[in-house]
Amino acid sequence: MDKSAYLRNAVFITVWYTSSTVLSLYNKQLFGKEYLDFKAPAAATCVHCITQFACAWLTIHVVLRKQFEAFRASFSFRDWQSGYLRYALPTAAAAAADVALSNTSLGYISITTYVLVKNSAPIFVLLSSWLLGLERITPKLLVIMATILSGVYMAVTGEVSYSWSGMLMVLGAAACGGMRWALTSCFLTWHANRRAATLPGGPQTDAPAPSVIGGPIVTLYTLTPFMSVFLAIASAVIEPQDPRILEGDWALMSVLFAGGFLAFIMLTSEFGLIHNSSVLALSVAGLAKEIVLISSSMLVFGDTLTPRNVVGLLVSMAGIWWYNAYRQSSRSYRRVQDAEEDSDNDDLLADVAMQGESSSIASAQSAGRPGQSPVVGANGGSGKPRME
Repeated sequence: MDKSAYLRNAVFITVWYTSSTVLSLYNKQLFGKEYLDFKAPAAATCVHCITQFACAWLTIHVVLRKQFEAFRASFSFRDWQSGYLRYALPTAAAAAADVALSNTSLGYISITTYVLVKNSAPIFVLLSSWLLGLERITPKLLVIMATILSGVYMAVTGEVSYSWSGMLMVLGAAACGGMRWALTSCFLTWHANRRAATLPGGPQTDAPAPSVIGGPIVTLYTLTPFMSVFLAIASAVIEPQDPRILEGDWALMSVLFAGGFLAFIMLTSEFGLIHNSSVLALSVAGLAKEIVLISSSMLVFGDTLTPRNVVGLLVSMAGIWWYNAYRQSSRSYRRVQDAEEDSDNDDLLADVAMQGESSSIASAQSAGRPGQSPVVGANGGSGKPRME
C-alpha cells in the first residue's frame, strides 16, 4: 500500500471516528431522560432517514447521474417485484427497527452499556445468515460465538446499575440489525447482478462501473424512503406527538436534520474505508472506534467501567476480531479455489483454441465472468448468495 493509500485511509478513519462519536453523543443528548428527553425517537429517526435520502439523492443525481440513468432506464416492473418487494421492504423494516430501538434505548441506558450489549451483534448476524441460507454454522464458529457471548455476559452483569427495558431494546436492535445485514447481503447481491447486466462495466462494455453505485449510497437511496414510512407509522401509533414538530420548530428540525447528515457522512466514510482496506484492518479500526466512543462517553457523560466490564469488553472484542479473521481466512481460501478453477478453465480454453473454436468460447466467457456475482460464485453456483 503506497503513501497516498495510507493517507486516504487515515482520512476515512478520522471522518468515521469523528462522525460516529459525535452522532452517538448527539443521540444520547437528544434522547437521554436526564438531558433533552425527546420523547419521539421514531419520529426523530424518520427525519434522519429523510435527510439521508436527500443526501443520497443529490449524490446520485449530481455525481453519479450518468451511471444511475443507465441503470434506471433498464429497470422494469418485474425487477421491482423480484428485487425491491422481496428484499428492499423487509430490509427497510429491519433497518428501521434496528435504528429506532437503538435510539430509544439511549433514553434508559448509558452509551457505554449500549456498546457493551451491542457487541453481541455478530451472533445475530450469524443466526440470521444461517436462517436465510447464507452461512453454514461450523464448530469453530460456535466457539467464536460462545466467546463473544461470554464477553457480553461478563460486561453486562458487571454493570452497577442498568435498566432492563433499555437492555432488551438494545438486544432487540442487535437482533434486527443481524437480520438487516443478512437481508442487505441478499439485496446487494441481487443489485450487483442487475448492475452487471445494465451499468457500464457490465457484459456490454469494458468501461469500469463505479463501485459506489453498489454501496451504501444506492442502498440509502433505495431503503430510506421505506424506512421513513415505517418509522412515521410507528411514531404515529405508539409515540406522543411533540408539538414542536407539528408546529415546524426550525431550531428543533435543524438539530434533527444535522443528525441525519452526520449519519450519512458516517456511512459513506465507513464504505470508503471498506473499499480501500481489508476486512481485518476494518475490524481493528472498528474495535478501536468502540474504545474511542466509550472514552468519549466517560469524559462527556461521566460513564464508569468496573473491572468486570473491562474484562468482558476485552473478551467480546477478542471474539469479534476472531470472527472477522475467520471470515477473512475463509474468503481467501475460496478465492484460491476460484483461482485454481480459473486456471483449469484457461487450460481447457487453450486446448479448444488450438482446434479453431476459441472465438465462441471466449465470447461466452466474457459474457459470463464479469457479470457473475462474487457472492453467488463463492457458493459453488448453487444460486444462494453467501455472506462474505
